[in-house]
Amino acid sequence: MYDLIIKNAAILDGTATPHYFSDVAVSGGKIALIAKNIKSPAAKIIDATGLFLSPGFIDAHSHFDCFMSMDASGWNNLTQGITTVVAGQCGQSPFPSGKGYESDLCRVMETVGGKDFDPSVEARGTFEAFLNTSNVPLGHHAAYNVGHGSLRASVMGYSSSKPTPEQMDEMCARLRECMKSGALGLTFGLIYPPSSYADTEEMVILSRVVAEYGGNVSAHIRNDGDALIESAEELIEVARRSGVRLILSHQKAIFKQNWGKIGKIIELVDKAASEGLDIFYDVYPYTASSTTLGRFIPQDMHALGLDKMLDMLKDPESRAKVKERVLQGRDPDEYLSDTMVGSSGAHPEYTGRFLPDIAKDQGTDACEVLFDILIEDRNTANGIYHRMCEPDVETALSHPRAMVGTDGLYSPKASGLHPRAFGTFTKFLGHYCRERKIVSLPEAIRKITAMPAAVHHLRNKGLIREGFDADLVLFDPDTIIDKADYVNPTLVGEGIKYVFVLGEIAVQDGQITELRNGKNLRRDA
Repeated sequence: MYDLIIKNAAILDGTATPHYFSDVAVSGGKIALIAKNIKSPAAKIIDATGLFLSPGFIDAHSHFDCFMSMDASGWNNLTQGITTVVAGQCGQSPFPSGKGYESDLCRVMETVGGKDFDPSVEARGTFEAFLNTSNVPLGHHAAYNVGHGSLRASVMGYSSSKPTPEQMDEMCARLRECMKSGALGLTFGLIYPPSSYADTEEMVILSRVVAEYGGNVSAHIRNDGDALIESAEELIEVARRSGVRLILSHQKAIFKQNWGKIGKIIELVDKAASEGLDIFYDVYPYTASSTTLGRFIPQDMHALGLDKMLDMLKDPESRAKVKERVLQGRDPDEYLSDTMVGSSGAHPEYTGRFLPDIAKDQGTDACEVLFDILIEDRNTANGIYHRMCEPDVETALSHPRAMVGTDGLYSPKASGLHPRAFGTFTKFLGHYCRERKIVSLPEAIRKITAMPAAVHHLRNKGLIREGFDADLVLFDPDTIIDKADYVNPTLVGEGIKYVFVLGEIAVQDGQITELRNGKNLRRDA
């Protein structure tokens, strides 16, 4: 007897081929049989007439590891069909930790999330230690990259110096330990200290270690605006010199003067691929980004230490100098006109408001409000930045080497969250696929299943095949759509009927169950 039979489903198997009709039987968490009119008994039978069955969606760019100690249910992911997340992005991972630098690991993690975990070397010194000490019940599967910021901080803290040969050797050794234990690869966050302090040579040396194990390098490039092209070219050169597979993270072009440059990025990707480089990128389907408000502070100030950096913002004389460096002659209210406060612990009343509007109420300017928030929140406040254009999003999503990622930042205690953490995949399938028709439905499913599974070396994921894991999504292609927005970011979308994790029901009719069937995954070597 089977555990589950799904009958009469229109199957999109992840390969981008048109759907076909069949039954699917599940046993022991695996897809046991794909055939028409399965007559065998089963503990549960679901009639999928009128619905499409696909592999579970894979979030190609997640920060789940930054928040899993606060909420490991993954409800916001599961309700949009995600059964596996790829974490450790943008240079930030909750490992490795270095003796004497434990507080620096916490500081790296505070860039996008929390530090509600034990940062000791015993708990976080290696990827293996992290897996052993974070074995909490997960709602969905998670696979992990090594964050370069965390790796660098474990050896040399927040120093902006070039690593000595000894420090470089130590970073390589710690990275090898992680790769041997099954980490997916290495990620750079080149706008976030201390990852941002790496030069090209440092990135090449570390990428060669990753290449030894067939892993990936993902990168939040140095600049998504005026220097977008040059920043992407830097990482392509790293891939060329190291031989590593490269994934450009959350591709976008910010500020109006740079709109349209996504087309040039795609030209670079196509050219690199034609030369034999293994290159992909991920993207989220929104025209606003989200990250720390501390991104405006000059990079060298972060190396001074948090307290000294904040003291500089408190002192009127040094504050004025920092303000000059941030604005570079620009009007503060105009420069920050697209910056919305996402989450501020000290000022929850600012949630969803733009900095110039807050400044107007206070009789000051937006940069002064920004500095005050950073001081009072000790550089943990988050912003939402409305800086991209819709044509660029559609261009990026439609390319055959584009994967989809939430870049989701979710904390149960936070306000002003970005809706991408709750609606990325339902928006992609509903708005961009069905309504805008930028890709066909079979191709859309490939982008969120088989493609990220192959790119990230995830065994038995991403395809509806006998013997593969029974991570499945049953959805209505005519009604699937997101509902989350910037006012109500946590609203669950529509059209997801069932989500199965290893053959058991994790979501039914948009409601999460009590199932915690997710696993920590290792790279398929």
